[in-house]
Amino acid sequence: MVNIIIISHDQLKLSQQCVTSLELTTKYPHKIIWIDNGSKDGTPKWVQQQGYIHHRYNKNMGFGLAVHKGMELAGEGHMGHVLWLNNDTILTPNWLENMVNLLESDKSIGAVGPLTNYAATRQKIVNHYEVNDKNYTKWVKGVKGGSEPTLLLSGFCLLLKDRAIQKVGLPDYINFPMSGEDFDYCFRLRENKYKLLIDKSTFIYHYGHVTANSQKTYSASHEWAKGATTLNRKWKKK
Repeated sequence: MVNIIIISHDQLKLSQQCVTSLELTTKYPHKIIWIDNGSKDGTPKWVQQQGYIHHRYNKNMGFGLAVHKGMELAGEGHMGHVLWLNNDTILTPNWLENMVNLLESDKSIGAVGPLTNYAATRQKIVNHYEVNDKNYTKWVKGVKGGSEPTLLLSGFCLLLKDRAIQKVGLPDYINFPMSGEDFDYCFRLRENKYKLLIDKSTFIYHYGHVTANSQKTYSASHEWAKGATTLNRKWKKK
């Protein structure tokens, strides 16, 4: 079982597109846990209609707190693996089966992430302008398979092993409320001797920073810089 935690702040059409792709491509046993960060575009009503386990904040509390709450609802690793998933993604055939198979292939693997068109890690294989939601299938067909060890994985689609969660704990939303919680969790996994792998058999299309770029109350680049500064201060001596 995989607990898929989807985070939203408005962007209802993207959420619906994400869920449609999930329903069409996902055969592996899973349940959806939806955390909404103060959407005002009809998203909460739509989520409730779907019958998902859900929690709603009255305002945008940030990605860190949202995934923290989602992982609490997922039993903190005691009810199966956990996958963080941005709502601005389009999923592809066998994506979850591929990622779970890789995650479970070795007890030392703590997390797995897919290839994509938009990420600040080695998962990115094409430039964002070269791919869009109309032609991403050609990139899926071009994926060759295999895996690659890495130091960091992006949180846009991040599969975490249940036993690793039980050992490492929940995300640090206090120090990383808006940005950096995914990289911090990767450092924590590695500190606990877990490996991180890129699943090179899976490509997930990612629009990238759609919610952050739509915000008027904070600057996405400023929040990213704050997260990077905190990461450096916390981990540079370790």
